[in-house]
Amino acid sequence: MKEPDTTEQVRLGRRIRSHRLRAKLTQRKLAEALGVSYQMVQKLENGTARITVQRLNDLARIFKISAAELMGDFANLLAGELAGPPPTGYDLTTEERRLIAAYNRIQDKSLRRNLLELAERMTM
Repeated sequence: MKEPDTTEQVRLGRRIRSHRLRAKLTQRKLAEALGVSYQMVQKLENGTARITVQRLNDLARIFKISAAELMGDFANLLAGELAGPPPTGYDLTTEERRLIAAYNRIQDKSLRRNLLELAERMTM
């Protein structure tokens, strides 16, 4: 039997983690705000727990963004050299803009993937 595709769950989990860090919330603080355990927040962030519409809306409210923004794809943000302003709800620092611009200049897809995985491991 084929395993279900969890790619979107994992991508959403990464976005949740990113927003939590931007909001300067620990997993425990976010868990308290959601009324769940910090282990549930961990599962949401690593994509092993499915997220309900209600929980998605609660997260968006906590992060002060729309649910659509929380679910949205970062493709527009990562495309090009950040010619325009970041999407609503994203206040990128100069360092974040430099990092994204440098990442976008890497042509080798394998190297880009490896760099992203390294950065994610460094933050665990």
